[in-house]
Amino acid sequence: MTEKREIIVQCNSCKERMIIPANNSVFKCHCIYCNHIFSFPQLDFVLGDNLRGDAKVIDIYYGGMGIVYICESLIDGMVEKTAFKTLRNKYFANKEILERFKREAQIWVELTVHENIVQAYYVDSFHSKPYISLEYVENNLRNYLAEKDFCLDLKECLLFAIQFCRGMNHVHKQFPDFVHRDIKPANCLLTTDNKLKIADFGLSKVFDDIPGSSEFFNDDKADNTVETQHFKTRKGKTCIGTLPYISPQQIKDFSLTSEVSDVYSFGIVLYEMIAGTLPFRGKTHSEWLNHQMNSQPVKMKFYRSDVPLSVESLVLKCLEKKASERIQNFHQLEEQLNKIYEDLFHIEVLHEQEKEETSVLQDQLRALSLAELGKFKEALLYADKALAVEWDQAFHTKGKVLRMMGKYEEALKYIDKALELTPGFNWAMHEKAFILYKMKKIAALKEFHEKCLEEKQGLSKLAEDPESKAFLENYNKSLDYIKKLLQYQE
Repeated sequence: MTEKREIIVQCNSCKERMIIPANNSVFKCHCIYCNHIFSFPQLDFVLGDNLRGDAKVIDIYYGGMGIVYICESLIDGMVEKTAFKTLRNKYFANKEILERFKREAQIWVELTVHENIVQAYYVDSFHSKPYISLEYVENNLRNYLAEKDFCLDLKECLLFAIQFCRGMNHVHKQFPDFVHRDIKPANCLLTTDNKLKIADFGLSKVFDDIPGSSEFFNDDKADNTVETQHFKTRKGKTCIGTLPYISPQQIKDFSLTSEVSDVYSFGIVLYEMIAGTLPFRGKTHSEWLNHQMNSQPVKMKFYRSDVPLSVESLVLKCLEKKASERIQNFHQLEEQLNKIYEDLFHIEVLHEQEKEETSVLQDQLRALSLAELGKFKEALLYADKALAVEWDQAFHTKGKVLRMMGKYEEALKYIDKALELTPGFNWAMHEKAFILYKMKKIAALKEFHEKCLEEKQGLSKLAEDPESKAFLENYNKSLDYIKKLLQYQE
């Protein structure tokens, strides 16, 4: 009996989600809720597929440019969820967008851990496409606003805003020229205890900028205004962003935006949180762009009578059209938010606790992730940093990075050191076999296989505890892998 293959899609009209049969040749669906016919992206994985190891796909989300697979894994007897983000298939042929995705991955993996930033674990490739493995966060501010009927407590709004500023300030400490360029409620994720975490650095500017995409929405419709879009202004300039939150600076010259542009976008998010509605409404791209360039927001008191003057003034200061008249950065904004919060509620805002990150594992994951992205110079720096603690995984990491650079002889030295420290270390066994295979040293590969078989006889006497059983199981998988490589040469 053939296994049923299904995917999850979302209607772009009524926003309802539904499970449908997977069909690799049809990418349109008739909504069972509103009768709208909508298209959806081609997907590499369906519900129930194993994306990596035992990471089973349980949910699928997609936006204007990306796809996120939510996976469950069993780790130490506990079910853990992880998000895997990649691009829509049609964008992999676009060099500019692919480079933007790789740049997003680099920023994310190099960022040190902060409670108000979604953590990236590593970058890996599946089906020859890069994926970013991310911390799974259940909710986002966009959904939360809808759940609360767009009526949040003022205290809660200010605390969300302070957390957002802290996250942005953390990024700026590490990347002073960082600009997010796609700040919106959907990119502000919320944990179950309402801790806000900033996500999605896909349009961020921090390294040398990349020319805009050659793909645009050339029509003048704005059906999906909450999605990130590529389009052209009436003057023919490239514009990328989300229409209700895009800044005047992004419209004028997307490549020359700065932190003050992000302040404007977050000002709109803050306005929406407090007033319960956006400051502007548009039906077409042209209307939205005109509002962001020229229209003044309606006073928030029109929608909410209890908004204090200090709050209203601060939000409007974020929304000044001229960048020079706006609050200039998130450090200034956080200071003013803290003062307003303490004045209104007579409670001192808890100061942020700085945490030093000293994880060798993080350095290893960064090294391997950057190598996947072709950033070998940076990868070697993290690999060497991990070697400050001499252990098998650190030597394996350095060896794998060197192998990815094509430096096979040098890589073997580090892999051999990993196997010397931990005989039977399966990752290192895989790596050594692959290096010998790439070097066409078949005699050496056969010798390595025979040595491993002899070693296995001693390992078969291991205790029957779960850890020893798992070790032996992985060892057998490595032996099978070596055997397959030898068969390819026959």
